[in-house]
Amino acid sequence: MNITLEKQEAVLLFLYCGDDRNETISNLQEMRLQLHIDEQNLRLMTDSLIGKLQQIEDSDFEAALLLADDTV
Repeated sequence: MNITLEKQEAVLLFLYCGDDRNETISNLQEMRLQLHIDEQNLRLMTDSLIGKLQQIEDSDFEAALLLADDTV
């Protein structure tokens, strides 16, 4: 697994973490739909995190959570 999380992405991962990678992606996508037009930075950060989660395997999701824990 090769994933690098920015501190803000790690916080988002903890806030919207589901039972698995797909649920977490779904949670992030749902949150993204609620953003206002002036929340462009949060939208870009969410898109970045979703992209990173889509690139890893389900088996690497737990490792991503540990990495996020070390980042926060």
